[in-house]
Amino acid sequence: MNGFESRKRWYGAVSVTLIGASLVLSAPLSARAATVATDFSEPAFQNGQQLSDYELAQLRGKAVNGRQVLFFGVEMSMNWKSPAGEEIHARADLGIDMANGQPSPTFTSHITATTPEQYAAYRQAMSDAGQVVDTGSSNAKGVVQLVQAGGDFNSANNRFWIDVGQDVGRGSVLTGNNEQSLETPAGAHVAITKQAGSLGMTLDVPGAGRASQKILSRRGLHQSIQLSSSHQTINNMTRLRIQLGEASTAKIGQDMKRMLQSVRGLDRLRQ
Repeated sequence: MNGFESRKRWYGAVSVTLIGASLVLSAPLSARAATVATDFSEPAFQNGQQLSDYELAQLRGKAVNGRQVLFFGVEMSMNWKSPAGEEIHARADLGIDMANGQPSPTFTSHITATTPEQYAAYRQAMSDAGQVVDTGSSNAKGVVQLVQAGGDFNSANNRFWIDVGQDVGRGSVLTGNNEQSLETPAGAHVAITKQAGSLGMTLDVPGAGRASQKILSRRGLHQSIQLSSSHQTINNMTRLRIQLGEASTAKIGQDMKRMLQSVRGLDRLRQ
């Protein structure tokens, strides 16, 4: 797979909810600290004990941030560029404004495609391209990012961003064409789906492959790129934005006290 570039990551059982703005995320993520590896051989950890699944379950949701969620948004985009010059772009923005205490949802979509004549000739030339089969990743939960390629010199990227904090913006204002489905003369088909508990988009390019991404309630985010030809450039991107209200010093102290009380409860579980 000479020249193939990809980013494939697996996050097991990651759940992102409105109350997922935990205490450790109380500061805006624009000032993210560098990740530091913990050395568990240090003396401070010598008397430590590993928590069981049951004990961890007792702490779930008890150290969350109590600040008001002012805005929750999902931005999802997909871009596919073929070697013949055809470029297909899809974008969907879902936002829920809760600043006034009453949820106010908005949804916009946008789909465009260019130069279908050139791609029709390329599709005919690639009619004998191979096939890529995914037989199991759709059953996974959490954040799943998959890249499969049966060609050379492809560039495929799955990206997932989470922004949480007081200074988190609401994203750029999208003036969409409200298209949610499009089929080009060359046969490529792109669709945006919005249902109760899910938001997603798929792009099928005959002779070249398929790309998709979807957020499903209770299952998480699934991003997939499957290529059966060469010289394709595909980008999947999903971004969550959670804007929080201001936090007073007293409120931060209350959140810390509640978290410490939950941790102390582990002693009773071990008795």
